[in-house]
Order: sequence, then C-alpha cells, then structure tokens
Amino acid sequence: MVRWEYKILHSSARKLTRSGLPDDLNAHFDELGDNGWELVRAEPILERCVFSGSYTSGFVFFFKRPRDKS
Repeated sequence: MVRWEYKILHSSARKLTRSGLPDDLNAHFDELGDNGWELVRAEPILERCVFSGSYTSGFVFFFKRPRDKS
C-alpha cells in the first residue's frame, strides 16, 4: 500500500499582479513538482468586508507525494 506525505502552503492574493498571486508561484510549484509533490487541491481564503461582503485574501494549496519506504 502506498503511504503519502503531505505539504500545505499558504499564498497571499494581495499582490498587485494580474492573478493577484506572487509572480514566482509557478516557479515554486515547478520546483515542488521536480521534488515529487503533486498539487491535489487549492482553496481560497475568504475575508469578510463590511462594504463588499467578502473577498479572496489568499489561497491554501495542498500537495502530496509518496512517502519513502525506508
């Protein structure tokens, strides 16, 4: 049976870019992929605002990879 290890990362969406995410996020994800991590889920972090209801302030990314058998 495959055993998994998990990594949870947070990224702010308050940066002034087209996506609202850090410019180097793709490079960071590529590095994680090179190390065997697979992105399995991304969830927005919603903040409440009195005037506009809510907005996305960031994301939580969930990764997994097979655990070494040692």
